[in-house]
Amino acid sequence: MKGDSSWRKWTEPGEEWKNWIDWESPFQELSDQLNRKRHFFWKVDYRGRLIRKEYGREEDFGEMKEPIIVNHFFSHLQKNKTDFYSKEYPYFSTKMHEMYFAKCDIAPIVFYDIKDNQLIYASSLSVPFNPKLLTIQDGKLFYPVQTKFDTLLGVIENNTSSLLLSTCRENSNG
Repeated sequence: MKGDSSWRKWTEPGEEWKNWIDWESPFQELSDQLNRKRHFFWKVDYRGRLIRKEYGREEDFGEMKEPIIVNHFFSHLQKNKTDFYSKEYPYFSTKMHEMYFAKCDIAPIVFYDIKDNQLIYASSLSVPFNPKLLTIQDGKLFYPVQTKFDTLLGVIENNTSSLLLSTCRENSNG
C-alpha cells in the first residue's frame, strides 16, 4: 500500500507531515485533535519559565527545560495575529509546521539576569542593555525585545530590577 505513494493525501510543500498523522485515530478528545494539528499551548510564568498547558484546562502539564527549544520558542515569539485562540493566547511562536500559542503572567519575556551589559532571558538569549529604553508600568520595569518577527516588551524580574535600581541616580532634570 505505501509502496506506490497513493496513500499520500498531502503533496504540497510544507504539508507532507500531515501524511504521517493517524487522522482516524480512536482518540478524539480536544487535546488529541489539537496535537494532530500541531497546535500546542504554553504559559510564560512570572519567572520566565515555559509551562505546558492543555487548551481549555487550568492545570499545568510540565515545564519545557530543553535550552535549544526554549531559545527557539522565545526568539520566534510574536503577537498572535492569527485567527486561532488569540483571546486566550495573545502570543505565538512557530517551528516548521507547529504552532505554539502562549499566554503570560506578566509579560511574554522575562529578563532574569544582567551580565556584561546584556539582559538575559529564555535559556541563553540576551539583548544589549540601554537604560534609556527602560519603562515603568504598574511598578515593574519593562524593556523592549526584538524577536525575529516582532518587538515585544519584556519584564525585568524582581531581583534583577533591584540590582538595576541600586545603581541608578536620580535625574535632577525630572
